[in-house]
Amino acid sequence: MKLQADQLSTHLQQKFLPVYIISSDEHLLVQEAADQIRCAAKQKGFADRELLHGDKGDADVLMTAAQSMSLFAELKLYEYRFSKQPAAEFTKAFASWCENPPEDQCLLISCPKLDKKKKNAAWFKKLESLGAHIEIWPIESKQLPNWLSGRARENGLTIERDALNVLADRIEGNLLAADQEIKRLSLLYSSSDSISAKMMQEFVADNARFDSFELLEVCFAGNAKKVTRILSGLKLEGESPAKINGLLTYELRTLTKMAWDYQSGESIDRIIKKYYVWGAKKTGYSRSLSRLPVSVWQRFLSRCLELDKMIKGQQEGDPWVAIESLLLQISGHGLWSSK
Repeated sequence: MKLQADQLSTHLQQKFLPVYIISSDEHLLVQEAADQIRCAAKQKGFADRELLHGDKGDADVLMTAAQSMSLFAELKLYEYRFSKQPAAEFTKAFASWCENPPEDQCLLISCPKLDKKKKNAAWFKKLESLGAHIEIWPIESKQLPNWLSGRARENGLTIERDALNVLADRIEGNLLAADQEIKRLSLLYSSSDSISAKMMQEFVADNARFDSFELLEVCFAGNAKKVTRILSGLKLEGESPAKINGLLTYELRTLTKMAWDYQSGESIDRIIKKYYVWGAKKTGYSRSLSRLPVSVWQRFLSRCLELDKMIKGQQEGDPWVAIESLLLQISGHGLWSSK
């Protein structure tokens, strides 16, 4: 059978089929449809799941499983994710599986958009007759603002129409990027806020790219609000806390040496030149050196060592919370005094 993406939730509440095929070039929508199917499978007792990516030998996994049926076998979901069209070895395995589908197994297949020839192939017809094919079409540009508005509501946001158009222009049809931007917005604004076009333009300009180096620059410049915003963005983008801590450790070692020189009587201008600090960092470093003594920089540096242990699982705590706390303390807006 054929299913529309917006019919999937209702369908899964009513029945669960042995085969689901999701075809689309929209990775976010494929991922979300697959999430719904996995959740429904789990509710139906398919607690065991094997994820396969169409590599060599993965077709044999299904063939072997189909031939090794047992009275006491656990219900199992076989999920195949293809980055390109399934090769012949897989289409053959799928067709063979459909001849006598085991009651304790179900198939979830996701792949890029299928052309007419593929959808008319015998192997595909067998899968479709046994289960459901969810073909997800791209969101057209004229539909994008409405789609963004719906995503915003799901995240507790109200975005004005002009602001939706600004966001649509920014993401240029990239739904994964749109999802990330809306999640970032939800970190900045509450459900009581109505996001205007001006607010959206400021957000777009400010969040063109989150960068670990910029994070440290705004930290030393004392911009606590932007520290929190950039750190949240880096977390959403999958940045490694180890990388941030590594960069921070390097900067704090330098600042500790500079603080010793400043405490010994050297001028800030001379120290800045001595350590080759240029550009945007110059103002932030100058501000930091005049604000905090050597003992505090040493304490910050020791916190980086604790962070390293936390990241490696050798010490309890949430690394992201600890990083934010430390950065806010360095910026001069911490929860406790640095002096």
